[in-house]
Amino acid sequence: MLEKYRMPLLELAGGLGGGLLIGGLGALLGRWLGGWLFPPIGDIANTFGDLIGAVLGFGQSYPVGVALGMALMRRGLKRPAEFWPALAGAVLGAGLVLAMLVLLRLSEYPIALQSLFIGLPPVTALIVLRLWAARRQSGPAS
Repeated sequence: MLEKYRMPLLELAGGLGGGLLIGGLGALLGRWLGGWLFPPIGDIANTFGDLIGAVLGFGQSYPVGVALGMALMRRGLKRPAEFWPALAGAVLGAGLVLAMLVLLRLSEYPIALQSLFIGLPPVTALIVLRLWAARRQSGPAS
């Protein structure tokens, strides 16, 4: 019974781990760039340039990390590593979270927003990747 869910769970774990690793590096890079591009003015020592840079850096690099982690995990499991469908799915998941941010007013619930942004891109990447693999196995439509 559990063997049926082993591969998808390993792929999700790879996507989540890759996303957090690459997203964390993107957040650090964004924080550094934000602090460098928007330095403190005069006596104002507390600017939000580094915070905005970190959020933007994480938001842009997390879907790439999800796709990369998922592709590397699939390669380690001796399955075809498809980066581009996984990236399309991760970007779709991040876009859905941004749509929910506006439609469901998730800005009032930051923990829900963060949880969805961490959890949804790997799930949508896995769904798109599985649909892509099923389509490739069935062959071209005649």
